[in-house]
Amino acid sequence: SIEDYERLYLSEGGGKGGYEEIVVTCVPYDETKQPIEAVAYRALPSHRLINDAPPSLRYMTILRSGAEELGIRECYRRFLDEHPTHESSKMVRELFVFNLYGTIFVRFAKSSFPFLSKVLSIQDRLLYIINFRSFNSLVPQLLWDTLSCMVLLPGASCGCCVRLVMSLKGNNNPGLLQFIQAIRGEEKKL
Repeated sequence: SIEDYERLYLSEGGGKGGYEEIVVTCVPYDETKQPIEAVAYRALPSHRLINDAPPSLRYMTILRSGAEELGIRECYRRFLDEHPTHESSKMVRELFVFNLYGTIFVRFAKSSFPFLSKVLSIQDRLLYIINFRSFNSLVPQLLWDTLSCMVLLPGASCGCCVRLVMSLKGNNNPGLLQFIQAIRGEEKKL
């Protein structure tokens, strides 16, 4: 539905993240039917990684349930079931949420604080570097969480102040709140 697409669009940054929409050709299993064009997301060239980070469990769950609902071939559903995922700890997700507020503040105030844009760019790169593979044991997960928290903490501290000021002024952007709910895993299932 249109509402589902808009929710997905917001969860991927709503045109302000590191993705672009592209048109792809989809070939149906039934060879008597014509291929159709569909919209897909692709990382912007400036956001592409040398090694892809594994998707979140939430994202893979959406893909898996969609593949089952659409009757996608068993071999591809098995591929999706076996695909590695990465789930950040609740602490990392909360720091990310507050870091998001700090990031938004810097984006709007970058003419006043140009050096902060460079700091955010470095922060983005560091997060990509430490999040480039799946961790299957407790120690690497703890290491990933620790490194992520260290990288997110400065922006999250700024974001905490921004969020407090926004709350005191009664400025609660519904789109931003919906995006934050998606990060926290509180949105309705797509």
